[in-house]
Amino acid sequence: MGMLIRRVKDFICSILVKRLKKRIFLKRNTRWKTYIKTLGMYMRFHLFGRNVRPVCLCGSFFRPHGRLIYTPVYDILYKSRYISMKQKTRIGIGILVIILAIAVYSFITSFEEPYEFNVSQATITEEENSISVDVSYPVLPSEYEWVNTHIKEIVTQRIDRFKEIAQENRQARIDTDPSYADEEIERGPLYTLSMSYEIDSFDETYFSTLFVIDEYSGGAHGIRVFETVNANLETEEFVTLSDILSYSLEEVSEIVKENVKAQLAERGMGDYESIKDSLWLDEGAAAVEENFSQFTFTDQTVTFYFAPYELGPYALGTFRVEIPRE
Repeated sequence: MGMLIRRVKDFICSILVKRLKKRIFLKRNTRWKTYIKTLGMYMRFHLFGRNVRPVCLCGSFFRPHGRLIYTPVYDILYKSRYISMKQKTRIGIGILVIILAIAVYSFITSFEEPYEFNVSQATITEEENSISVDVSYPVLPSEYEWVNTHIKEIVTQRIDRFKEIAQENRQARIDTDPSYADEEIERGPLYTLSMSYEIDSFDETYFSTLFVIDEYSGGAHGIRVFETVNANLETEEFVTLSDILSYSLEEVSEIVKENVKAQLAERGMGDYESIKDSLWLDEGAAAVEENFSQFTFTDQTVTFYFAPYELGPYALGTFRVEIPRE
C-alpha cells in the first residue's frame, strides 16, 4: 500500500514539474536564477518532498478552473514571435521611462504641501472729528476676485451710509450748540462704526462668512446688525437658502420659533406665553425668505442671525439659531 502511494505521488509530482517547466523555464543553472534573485522575487515551492524552484516576474493568478499559471515578463518581451527586436527594445525602454517618471513625480509631490485656502485680512481705520471707523474684512485669493468685489461693495456702502448719517447728526448738534465743535477734540469720537467678520466655510466649493456690525450714528443707543456672504466658488453664483437646506420655509420657521423660545427661557425671560405680547416672533420668523436672508453654513449646519428689533425689542438683544442642513 505504501509503495502504491509513493508511485501516485511521484506520478503527480512529475506532471506538475513538467507543467512548471513548460510555463516558467525551470532551470537551475541559467541567468534566470541570478536575475530573479537580484529582484528579490525568487520563490521556493515544496511539492511532496521535492524542492521545486519556479521563477516568476509577474506573480500569479488563478483562472476560473483553478489552474495556476505563471507569466514572466521575459516571455512576453523576448520570446514573442510577433514583435521585432527593435519593437521589444522600444517597449522595454518605454516601460522604464514610465516607471522612472512615476518615481520622480512621487518623490517631488511628497514634499509638496496640500493647497490651503488662505484668507488675508484688509482693514480700514479712520478718525475725523467725532466720527470713527474701524473695519476689517476678508480678502480671498485672486481667483475669487468676484467675491472680493462683492465684499468690498458691502464694506464701502456700509461706511458711506454711516458717515452720511453721522455727519448729519453731528451738524445738527453744532447748529444747536456751536460749542460742540470745540469740545470734540477733548471728548473723542462720538459716532463709531466697528465691523468684524467670522468665516464658517471656505473650501474648493463654498465660501460663507458673517459680518458683525456695531454702529452708533446718533440716538439713544447703538445697534448691532448682521450681513452675510455665501458663494458657490465653482459656479460663481451666490448661494440661496434652497441651495443648501432640505427644509421648507414653513419648517424652518417652526424650528426657529421653538429655538428662540428656548433661548428666551435660558436668558431668564420667563414663560413665553407671559411675554409673547411684547415680542413679534410670529412676524419676524414667519415663513418668508426675507426673514432668513442672513445665514451662514458649514457642511452640516446652517446658522440664522437676527438683529435687535427683528424678533423683539432692543432689550432682548440678538439671536443665533443653528439647525442641521438635513
